[in-house]
Amino acid sequence: MKAVARVLGTCVARGIVAMCTAVFVAGAHRAQAGINVWTSNGLAGVYVRSLAIDPSTPSTLYAGTGHWFGDGSAIGEVYKSTDGGSTWSAANTGLRSPVTALAIDPTTPSTLYAGTYDSVGSPGSVLKSTDGGSTWGAFNTGLPTSDLSVAALAIDPTTPSTLYAVTYSYGVFKSTDGGSTWGAVNTGLPTTDLFVAALAIDPTTPDTLYAGVASDANPGVYKSTDGGNTWGALNMGGLFGGSFWVFALAIDPTSPGTVYAGTAWFGVLKSTDSGTTWGGPYGEFMEDVLSVLVIDPATATLFAAGERAMGVYKSTDGGSSWGGFNTGLPGRGVHALALDPTGTLYAATLGVFSIQISCADDGNVCTHDVYDATGTCHHPSAAESYPCTDDGNACTDDVCDGAGSCTHPDNTAPCEDGNACTANDTCSGGACVPGGPPTACSTAFPAKARVDIKADGDPARLRQKFRWTWTSADPFDVAALGNPSTDDDLVVCLYDATGLKFQATAPAGGNCGTNSCWYLTDRKVKYSDRDATPDGLTKLRGKTGVAGRGKLQAHGKGADLDLPSLPLALPVTVHLVREDGSACWQATYSTSIKNEPTRFKALGP
Repeated sequence: MKAVARVLGTCVARGIVAMCTAVFVAGAHRAQAGINVWTSNGLAGVYVRSLAIDPSTPSTLYAGTGHWFGDGSAIGEVYKSTDGGSTWSAANTGLRSPVTALAIDPTTPSTLYAGTYDSVGSPGSVLKSTDGGSTWGAFNTGLPTSDLSVAALAIDPTTPSTLYAVTYSYGVFKSTDGGSTWGAVNTGLPTTDLFVAALAIDPTTPDTLYAGVASDANPGVYKSTDGGNTWGALNMGGLFGGSFWVFALAIDPTSPGTVYAGTAWFGVLKSTDSGTTWGGPYGEFMEDVLSVLVIDPATATLFAAGERAMGVYKSTDGGSSWGGFNTGLPGRGVHALALDPTGTLYAATLGVFSIQISCADDGNVCTHDVYDATGTCHHPSAAESYPCTDDGNACTDDVCDGAGSCTHPDNTAPCEDGNACTANDTCSGGACVPGGPPTACSTAFPAKARVDIKADGDPARLRQKFRWTWTSADPFDVAALGNPSTDDDLVVCLYDATGLKFQATAPAGGNCGTNSCWYLTDRKVKYSDRDATPDGLTKLRGKTGVAGRGKLQAHGKGADLDLPSLPLALPVTVHLVREDGSACWQATYSTSIKNEPTRFKALGP
């Protein structure tokens, strides 16, 4: 399979940490990632709690560490490798607490975030580095000032200045300014014993979030569709009343409606309808706290790990069955997994270990490139409906046929035909079919909208004319027209009972003669073009006003005015539409004053 960008997931352990001893040694030796066997990548003997991989330079790795002492105090550091784990160096300036979460800005990889765990003498915090980990500073404004322990960090993939911090005692916090300020977003989550252990962001709809809750009261998976402003509990099924402590979440990046939840003691739960219903538990023999779930989008292989002694488990059938994946892995308490674009999977345990899960690309997007049990590279066909190469047509699906070929069957998805005068366009027969007239438009004051069309058949004498005036039924502000002096075309559309009959555009920007075509103030918009190009409009006006006083006008004439054939079939509706479809205004005429072969005139609505 051709190289597929993999999800660089970072998962962390639950905040119940056994007392242990270790010597902090930055390893300098690294064996190349093994085939079907884990090999050491250094930091031997170091308790590694979190991992992150630079998405643009996968040989750059970060490892967050943490060690607790018998008196409750702790120490933590970040180590960095720029050679795929062959050598490591400390990247600690400004750090002192156990680092339980790491996240990298996907567009600016030199910007990192670290979440730390509260301990005696080392308060928990969110820290930020803008120099690739060389220095760190606390970014805690709006976060709790005591007993703060960060379980996970998640960055909006489309707006990296938006990020979420998941805490063990205070729930979910959100920042929209790169961590400078934070606010709690817990409405709908449990109100007592608020123990949130995991968070996942839908990669295609980043306002859709899933939170894993491990509270004694009302645990499970919660969902938000408004960026965390509100949450609702999801029905996790009938086992034990549907109450599961959830410590890990993963969304299939090739099918975002498929969500996996890792639980304590009951294995993995799965939903294929965005959390509405759940199946499982699967792999309940994995009697551990499943604190890590990672999906390889190239093969849909699912990896799970636990913080106690289970090590790593692997499923190649969507979570239905699982097998151990631990050869060469000495430490079975795994706190994090991270997958790089080359198919190398890293594990955080006592040190960092790696294993190669993909082999040489055969060039076919509809096969997987994987090693079998003997270490031989082979290329089984991807499952039917697995995504493949985009043919550039929004009205076809790009899916594998299950036999190694990429196919492009027609779909019936919503589409955009590029015409501002049509709305609700849909795909049919592999093409985008125009929908009907614009909807949800602002309406006219009763009997205060006029339309007058003259079509005498002699455009050379400029006697073809179009005039439309509109008075607002509600308060109207010209700001709703956008900024036509630079960006926003305005389009006049006319429908009769048979469909779209006429449209003309007043294009954004430009000069008309020696002056700008547009004149804007905070209360007025004016468009003037004596040459009536490109579609015959010569004048467009807008005026802010209260109900009954807001105004719109559109005039046109001449050879470029592509007027419809008259008479028209009632009812007739005239729209003024912003080219991006974000706003529109309309008047509908059920009766006419004149409706003749050369004249249409009406007053309405």
